[in-house]
Amino acid sequence: MRRNSEFSVFIPTLPPTSNHAYGVAVNRKGKGFIYLTAEGKAWKAGAQLAVQAANSQPEGFWKDKQLCVSLTFFGKSALTYDIDGRVKLTLDAVADGLGFDDRYVFPLFLDKKKTAVQGVAVLVTDRIPYVAQEAQPFAEPLHYICVHCGEFSAHTLIYSTVARRSGTAAGS
Repeated sequence: MRRNSEFSVFIPTLPPTSNHAYGVAVNRKGKGFIYLTAEGKAWKAGAQLAVQAANSQPEGFWKDKQLCVSLTFFGKSALTYDIDGRVKLTLDAVADGLGFDDRYVFPLFLDKKKTAVQGVAVLVTDRIPYVAQEAQPFAEPLHYICVHCGEFSAHTLIYSTVARRSGTAAGS
């Protein structure tokens, strides 16, 4: 029987927000691109070192496996910052530090907590939680307030898209 593996580390600083971690520029041909700023590079390098130092598995161990990742962001106030702009850089640093491609990460769990200490707690495991294994797409249409007719109904999103293009009100 295969033993499930777990990796955890606490990165003692919060990553910069996406506005500080990434920049946008235009090359000589006029094509725009996104790049990692000096602040983003510095944080990612430090986080990768913390991850590599805490990893006890051999090189390539985490590669090509479905992985469950949990990121918990700790800050002085849980209400003064968004975590969504910090997730990409954190996940990239963890993936690079452990040597896996982050496309194999599903499910991904996010949380944030108010504490005196700032940082990110990372948990990586190849044991997929029961809740994630049993999750299924919605079998029935979602109920929402239709932007076309203003009624609370069970329009499907595809039907609403078609109605918006044709200019007609969507029915259920």
